[in-house]
Amino acid sequence: IKAYVLYRFASTVLIILFLAVLTFAFSANFNALYVILLAIINDVTVTPIASDHVIGTKGPSVLNVYTILGLSCVIGALLAVQTICTYWGNPFQLDSSSAEEVAVYLQI
Repeated sequence: IKAYVLYRFASTVLIILFLAVLTFAFSANFNALYVILLAIINDVTVTPIASDHVIGTKGPSVLNVYTILGLSCVIGALLAVQTICTYWGNPFQLDSSSAEEVAVYLQI
């Protein structure tokens, strides 16, 4: 369950930071279709992680919430910076609308 929670929080931080920075810093407008596809495909990628075949322990598992939240925020922020650099740096030498589409596609 720790991997599932960590991935889920990190992907949420990634999406929020990516969309917020592009909206406020770059004045980018996104089609509603991109945001809907981003949400749907992000949820689909979590499905295989949610089912595991781990043998349970006799006692309850204790999760350190602060560690999981901190680590997921760091991972999500690093992934958001990477995606924003892909958008801003335009490594594929595309025009601005295509660079936006590539960054959103890589985000998904």
